[in-house]
Amino acid sequence: DSDSMALDPHALTAGLAHFADPAVAAVQFRGRGAAVEHDPPLVRRLARAIDVFDLFAAHQSRHGMMPFLGHNAMVRVSALREAGGLTPGALSDDIDVSVRWYLSGLRVVYERRVCFAERAPATYAAFRLRARKWACGCAQVIRSHGAAVVSSGRIGLALKLGFMEFVGFYAVQILLLAYLVEAHILAPLLEPGPTAPSRPSGAELAAGFAVMAAIFMPTLAFCLKERRLAEWPALAWTCCLVYGSTAFETCRGIFRGLSGRPLDWVPTNSGHMDRSLAARCSAECVFGLTLFAVPLALRPELLLSP
Repeated sequence: DSDSMALDPHALTAGLAHFADPAVAAVQFRGRGAAVEHDPPLVRRLARAIDVFDLFAAHQSRHGMMPFLGHNAMVRVSALREAGGLTPGALSDDIDVSVRWYLSGLRVVYERRVCFAERAPATYAAFRLRARKWACGCAQVIRSHGAAVVSSGRIGLALKLGFMEFVGFYAVQILLLAYLVEAHILAPLLEPGPTAPSRPSGAELAAGFAVMAAIFMPTLAFCLKERRLAEWPALAWTCCLVYGSTAFETCRGIFRGLSGRPLDWVPTNSGHMDRSLAARCSAECVFGLTLFAVPLALRPELLLSP
């Protein structure tokens, strides 16, 4: 899905030092977005979004389950062989083998001082394709290893929570879409309320602002930490637009992975979405407009909730 471009000539030396510990199965380096002169502004901002992932990786390395991410890394070959190698048909084979390492008592080290560059998907179609593959892969990991992780006595609570946070990211989007359908479409249609707007309750405000914080806080925290606050508005809205608009693709991937049906692997920037892409995007736009139109006509007070 992405080429690894070393930015530090001493990367291999720095990585090898960690393998003195026999419990280290892999060393994951820090990823940085790479852009070239002919990239349009949108792709340049998406490249900066790659940098933000350092927040999640640093958190997982300290408090959760830091996985091997499939690129920008060094792997102990003997650990890979003892784990049984990569799983055929697993679209997140890096996460899959990482879970097997942790279940066997091994771990992955995050070496954030060493950076590797990587490219964002070249087109919007490629971005959607990658989102579906990653979601399907995470669902496959949940299906294959979820019960083993939860019931394992070798893995502590922090590692279990880290596992659920990482592989459950895409699954949460299904719950959010289901909530939007229920609250903004089904509820107004089945139980039309008064047309006079009412003030949202404290619980509604708290829930709304919590969702907003979860969406915007990672990019804001990153820009504050890196002293790049002026870049934050454009970066935040770019991430919301592109990542948010792949929710239906990730849902397709999640259902495919949980069902056990295989999904053909196609390199992100070498493949193309099928010809129904335009129709699906149009249908998603209609869905978004419906989320506003139905409450506006039947329950306008819903539009006052954050």
